[in-house]
Amino acid sequence: ALISIFMITVTDMTGLPSIPFLTVNGAIFGLVPGLIISWVGEVLGTELSFLILRTGLRRQAIHVISRHHLRNQLDKYSRFSTLAMARSIPYIPNVPFTAIAAVSHLSQKDHFLATVVGKVPRVVIEVLLGHDLIHLSQHGGRLMFWVVLTVLICYCWHRHQQA
Repeated sequence: ALISIFMITVTDMTGLPSIPFLTVNGAIFGLVPGLIISWVGEVLGTELSFLILRTGLRRQAIHVISRHHLRNQLDKYSRFSTLAMARSIPYIPNVPFTAIAAVSHLSQKDHFLATVVGKVPRVVIEVLLGHDLIHLSQHGGRLMFWVVLTVLICYCWHRHQQA
């Protein structure tokens, strides 16, 4: 479990995909322990990445953003609810959201809380889908439900974007 948490933390900090680890956690540790282990790794990796970006690279990022007059616009979208929603979307990289949050006025506390809350749906979906794929004979119906629901959501989102 500690090795898995470490690997997820490192992948989240570097921008590499952590999906294989989340999928495997559900199969190796079971659904609930796999969810907890994956969630802890995701939160740790995202928070460490945020702290590194905010403290080590903040000046360079702020300079670039200030030159393009994007800082005020950036802060309009860097709020707790926006970040929590962005964190909840499965199968997309964390790094862009973390970088935006690091150069915004979002507090470390709000970032942490948005990450803690936002990671729950993402981890549940990724671990559950991976778990059900591996245990297809027992959970084929649930897997089909999630696949159909995901396709419907993507379709509705696409239609909404075109309108």
